[in-house]
Amino acid sequence: MKREITSLLALTCVFMTALDSASARPQRSQKAQAQAEAERPYNPEAAFEEALETLFDQGDKLSNQSNKQCPKEHGALARSKNLDIRYFYGYSNANEENNPIVTDSVEARAMAFALQHPCVGTLAACGFTVKSETEHSVRLQKTHEGRKISVSIDWTSVSTDNLANTDPSRLASKQEARSEEIKRRFARALQTADVVFYVGHSRGGAGPGFDTPAKLADAFNWLTRSPLRIMTDSLRENPKRLKALGLLACESDKYFRRSIEEISPYLTLFTTEDNILNISGEQVSLGILNSIMTKKCDREFQQAVTPEYREEVSPGKFKKRKPEVRIIRRAV
Repeated sequence: MKREITSLLALTCVFMTALDSASARPQRSQKAQAQAEAERPYNPEAAFEEALETLFDQGDKLSNQSNKQCPKEHGALARSKNLDIRYFYGYSNANEENNPIVTDSVEARAMAFALQHPCVGTLAACGFTVKSETEHSVRLQKTHEGRKISVSIDWTSVSTDNLANTDPSRLASKQEARSEEIKRRFARALQTADVVFYVGHSRGGAGPGFDTPAKLADAFNWLTRSPLRIMTDSLRENPKRLKALGLLACESDKYFRRSIEEISPYLTLFTTEDNILNISGEQVSLGILNSIMTKKCDREFQQAVTPEYREEVSPGKFKKRKPEVRIIRRAV
């Protein structure tokens, strides 16, 4: 028993060291830019406008794609009379240490707004109307090519201030209740929806992350994989109901894919093999949604998961655009 406890403590130390390393990485490539962002007062309205602009940039690209369809490549997704699609935004605290910004509510609202924008060209992920709305969620709906498309968007944080969300004298109890609620909704959606997206942090394999960040809790979750079990247990209850699962979180392919495939081998998956920026994740999620709705062929599907945003890796030098998501489609 003593040896097991020692091993457990050693693994915990390794994980917490990895968390320290990860938190030291800026969310964008430029360290100076990240520091400036951390020091500048966060403006949710300006952040919303920025997120919306990136979605419109991606929408412009998607609107110029051809109308050609490849329904056989989409399998059950193409055959479904209606589509129930759920987005779940995890607790998206900034990666810089001591940065109190939490962005998931802003990004989720920007997505909801973009989906209501009038359609242009061949873009289909647009023109939705609001069917219902709560403090932390919105449900949208439209009819496309005779199919009723329902898109529900949930986010986790109760404010954009991590310090307030974790302060027992301010919003901590409200945040804890919301985190538990969205975990239940996420688990239920995996059993009842057609498509589910998780957008957020992988937390080094300790995610999906719907709770506020805490190193000891993350270390425990990394060792026990309890958040992952929310997904696997839910999928095991009804393994053939869900048709596609998008895990738009850093290195989600490495952390989650194998466990999910063991339970649902016929599930279409959208995973990431590298780190993914918030901006890129937003653009990619819009691209996947539009491709599913319009039954895009593989070439244009790959274009749709290639974000328009280009990360600056050094002054004046930008990362080459490439697909940010691994598409594992099962045409069944």
